[in-house]
Amino acid sequence: MKLLGYEDFQTVGHVDLEPLIFDENTPDAERGAWVKAVSEIHRTLSENVGGMDFFGLAAAVKKAGGKIVSLDELPKLISLCPTAEVVGGDQVRLRFDALKTIADRAYRVLFEQGAPISRVRLMREINGRVGRKGLVENIRTLVNQMTKDPRLEPIQKSGEWTLVEWGHETGSLIDVMVEVLRKENEAMTDDAIADAVLARRPGARSSFKLLLTMNPDKFVRVGPALYALAEWEEGQGFQRWDQEAIGEFVEGVFRKAKKDRLHFREVRVPFSEATGLGDRSAQGVLIHHPAMTVQRPDSRTRIAIFVPDWRERLDKSRSGKVPQPERIVASAKKRLSRTPWGQVALLEIVKHVESELGVPRPNIYAAISQTDEIETFRVEGRVTKVCCLSGTSPHSYPQLEKIVDPERKRFCIQGISKLHLEEVDIGLFILGREFDHEMKNLLIAARDFGGLEV
Repeated sequence: MKLLGYEDFQTVGHVDLEPLIFDENTPDAERGAWVKAVSEIHRTLSENVGGMDFFGLAAAVKKAGGKIVSLDELPKLISLCPTAEVVGGDQVRLRFDALKTIADRAYRVLFEQGAPISRVRLMREINGRVGRKGLVENIRTLVNQMTKDPRLEPIQKSGEWTLVEWGHETGSLIDVMVEVLRKENEAMTDDAIADAVLARRPGARSSFKLLLTMNPDKFVRVGPALYALAEWEEGQGFQRWDQEAIGEFVEGVFRKAKKDRLHFREVRVPFSEATGLGDRSAQGVLIHHPAMTVQRPDSRTRIAIFVPDWRERLDKSRSGKVPQPERIVASAKKRLSRTPWGQVALLEIVKHVESELGVPRPNIYAAISQTDEIETFRVEGRVTKVCCLSGTSPHSYPQLEKIVDPERKRFCIQGISKLHLEEVDIGLFILGREFDHEMKNLLIAARDFGGLEV
């Protein structure tokens, strides 16, 4: 280029920008103006990862003192900036591989998607658009980098990430349920609570009933499918219809009648009125409660008989009984511990727990989604989610210590660390590459020594 009368002029302060080529007769002041404008385009776009329109970029460059005479010159300046690209006709942004940090790249992916994305998909999207040098090695690295960035935040218990600027609700389901009840300032049905929460953040509708019953420190049942906050009990006088409260109500009905045998409807009707339950629901609750038994002398008559020691029977039925959510998690952990990698498809876990405990599937999904002992994530290209034990340590492989070449050893350790469902393709690629390398060395050695013995 110099032989043709041109020389390059490095953009000071931006080593990642290519030098600009000028005619050797170009005045220094004009060179400096062009270089400053191109550098300013790069800097401005670095601070606006989502991109800018022509007007916004022109204003930013002009404000910084760059060489902008009119919008007509802007396309020329953009073409001189090797890290910039024009998309959609009037939007300018940095090329994906020019984004400097993992967090910037995660922001770009989310910005383009326009909706929350799982951390697994974020890593795959990023790795699919950068060279080998820019690969995100694992989920932990991605999460660590995103956690430090104020533009990004996780949606708790979902594995998804969102942009702060979108204003999405990111609290846990339980936290949002509490906020909904506080805002309403009165008891709500489980369906109404679910509707209000799902309008603010994603979640499984089947989880709500279990969450309401497995968190007695947060919620109390005050009627049929009607729940209030536990913190309201003293101040607002809500009646908690647990097993003790139902038993005391039944005992009161018999005591008031001064009898130990009543027509069943004489107990059902006042109980239905007190709780708001329908006749059939009230009947189902009372028939299975230890405070009374029911006899049927004929097909049309039901007789309720009071059981004086109902409290002892209730205590006996509860003694040694582990709460259902804890039993579900224990069963799931047992199944996960049997696998070499501690990872199993969520559906397989659900089937195992269902078979072992006889628990309805909605309860299993809800318990697993809320425990901190098990993580769930979605693998790209699969319909079902995958479960793994939280904080599981990598398995040890004594054979790795026998590898003499430190470079080969490092790559093998890296490949094996990725042999799990979310990164197995990367792990197999790394190990396959090392296998090819060693086979090549073996064939060369065989050639030099006169061939291989078979």
